[in-house]
Amino acid sequence: MSTDLRPDAPPPVEPSAAPISAPRLVPRDGPSILIHKVPTTRPGTMPAGLVLMVIASALVLAMVLNAPATLRKSNGKADNPEWRTSVASGVATFSGFFGFDAPRNRIDVALGKNQTTDVDVQELVAEQEAQEPAAPADPTPVLRVPTPTEPLLLYVGGDSMSQGLGTSLTRTAGGSELFRVVEDGRVSTGLSRPDFFNWPQHLSRDIDPVNALNPDVVVLLFGANDLQNITTPDAGYEVGSQGWYDEYRRRVGGTMDILRSPNNDRITLWVGMPPMGPRSDIDNVVVDQVNRIFFEESQTRPWVEYVDSWSYFTGADGGYAERVVFADGQDRDVRAGDDIHMESRGYDRMAWAVGRHLRDWVDTSAGDYTPDPSGSAPDDLVERPEPAPA
Repeated sequence: MSTDLRPDAPPPVEPSAAPISAPRLVPRDGPSILIHKVPTTRPGTMPAGLVLMVIASALVLAMVLNAPATLRKSNGKADNPEWRTSVASGVATFSGFFGFDAPRNRIDVALGKNQTTDVDVQELVAEQEAQEPAAPADPTPVLRVPTPTEPLLLYVGGDSMSQGLGTSLTRTAGGSELFRVVEDGRVSTGLSRPDFFNWPQHLSRDIDPVNALNPDVVVLLFGANDLQNITTPDAGYEVGSQGWYDEYRRRVGGTMDILRSPNNDRITLWVGMPPMGPRSDIDNVVVDQVNRIFFEESQTRPWVEYVDSWSYFTGADGGYAERVVFADGQDRDVRAGDDIHMESRGYDRMAWAVGRHLRDWVDTSAGDYTPDPSGSAPDDLVERPEPAPA
């Protein structure tokens, strides 16, 4: 601002500051609020519609990228509705056509999860027999005596129930320092759907004495996901039919043959299914017929021993029980809300049952493998000599 210094000049007039008013907040009505930013004094805001679009886009992207895994899990569920499988199949087809599933497939292969092959169990048995020496005259396994410095390797595999069993065996058998436990449970898997997860092929790789784990003890628990129809290249079998039982027996026997050690120094403890409760919608007659298959196939293979978990989870009537008595005299809940899986105490009890059989094969005198009374069954509990006959 300039100043006039003349004597007769009028005094300068100071400019008045213009009033500062707050911005007008004009709300928007209707659908436009979803795509237009609402006027606000808060920085960093975003239209609600754009937020929803970002979330929806992320969900669609995740669905497309994970399409193969979603389809495998859908196929592996015995009780999956048809519409869900159809949607999963359509998304997987779209994802595969454009190659969106390639990153997830590579990750699954690296993690050993993409076991979606139709290699038959008998092909794997023949391949193994061609590479291994003939079975000895007495194929009864002989296990070495473990010590804390040279523990035995105990492998636990199977479906989601085997995950809880593996956790309990890690705490009990692993806690004795006589066993190093490897847990390998896979959710929604079994022997009925090798196109979802091929357990015989997976086991043939994992137990290979040269290239993989070569465990001393194998503990397996299957069945809860297997009570569904079986399809082969030549036929289809409805669960509970004679053809279904025959095909399932063939797969069980072949898997047991794969587990034989060429050095005759491995034992497999094959755990049978416990009874299922009413909320599971599973027929216990079929459950125990499957147990019967496990038992009978193990009888012809000295390297496999059947563990009848049924006896540890039944009431006075011999049927399903939610609560049972433990070695310390207390009765506790053992089953989860779905009437299929176990509470942690239930898995401890099942691990104790496995340990009972394990001590028949392994000299555990070099360590402390004493069961906890609050997690074990009473000593006078006796397993059934065999599952119910057909």
